[in-house]
Amino acid sequence: MSPASGGHKNAETLGWRVRTRNGRLAQQVQIVAVARSGPRSAGGSHETLPLSPHGRRGRLCFIGRGVRPKLAVGVACVRKVTVMAIHMVGGVLCLLLLMDGCATEPLPGAAGEVVGPLRSIEFYTKRQEQNERYSSAARDRLFASDREVSVLLRWGLPGPGSYVTKVTLRTPTGTIHEEREYRVEAKDSSWHMGHRFTLPQGAAAQRLAGAWQVEAVLGSTTAGHRAFTFDPSSIRLRTDARIVIVQGTDDPELATGDWTWRDRFGALEHMKAAHAMLGFALRDELARRFPRVDGPPPTAEVDATILVRTKFSVSPNPDTDARLAVDVVHVPTQTTRTFPFRSSAGIEVMGVTRNRNIPLAAADLAFQAAASPEVLEFLRTVAQAVPE
Repeated sequence: MSPASGGHKNAETLGWRVRTRNGRLAQQVQIVAVARSGPRSAGGSHETLPLSPHGRRGRLCFIGRGVRPKLAVGVACVRKVTVMAIHMVGGVLCLLLLMDGCATEPLPGAAGEVVGPLRSIEFYTKRQEQNERYSSAARDRLFASDREVSVLLRWGLPGPGSYVTKVTLRTPTGTIHEEREYRVEAKDSSWHMGHRFTLPQGAAAQRLAGAWQVEAVLGSTTAGHRAFTFDPSSIRLRTDARIVIVQGTDDPELATGDWTWRDRFGALEHMKAAHAMLGFALRDELARRFPRVDGPPPTAEVDATILVRTKFSVSPNPDTDARLAVDVVHVPTQTTRTFPFRSSAGIEVMGVTRNRNIPLAAADLAFQAAASPEVLEFLRTVAQAVPE
């Protein structure tokens, strides 16, 4: 706003005094600007400007010459603006606290205890390809017949840079079985590191049976640990049967109304990826026992002795269980058994919101199926498998 005509350019404004009717800014407002220097004058310029979105107009009265108005807000307005600011700051602080809490918590499904930048510790019994990784939080028992264990650490580092990590495998007596120390150049804050350890065999396995522990250290700070039970026995079976894992149907319509029309395509793609991970986990678990287990991805089924077909159903509704139906088909006789499984795993809590982590639910279902006594007994029977 420009000064009134004939005003003095060196004049300063102490402020505006605001008077409102009924305390509402939408009503007419008379604003008086007082000059710090220069003579007071009863004259001045008057201008009427719209102050309300509803079309009401207020009257601005500038007293003095050459006054550049500077707003001095009234008590009611100050109180209103202050309360709004407090609410905004409080909301931001709550959001930051929530984000900070989520950042330091382990990823859903991680077993053991992790702190700081370590997100999870996972165990695998074979080397994993990047696109075949799945949550192994359900795996807490390893056997001498596994021969080795791959420990995958998922980090949420402060940022790219150079870090020193150490991973230690301890026996039930607390002694160090094996230890690895690495200096890594992380290119991103999200970083995965794999470490392979051998498991004891023969008399040493019998002597060291019990609760083992993996410990992870970043720099000089302990970041977490995870325990597992080491069993000195062998679960390997001998058979000529070939088992093929076949990915069956994906069903995103388990709970009617959970998927809206615009989410169906993305939900189906997400389910397909989780279903594939379920197949990888089931394949790896069965391969610990049976010598010939293939798929997914789809492989030739012409010489398969047993087909294990998975049907995966899930809903984003956290109150609805994910479901898995496993059809085990003995190809020569076409004998079929169906084994149903349910899982409530994979529930993530973000503030007051509960969400479904579909890959974690899928992994949990795979471990349930692979450890099911009924499934294993039927497979042993139709495969005519005997202990190795």
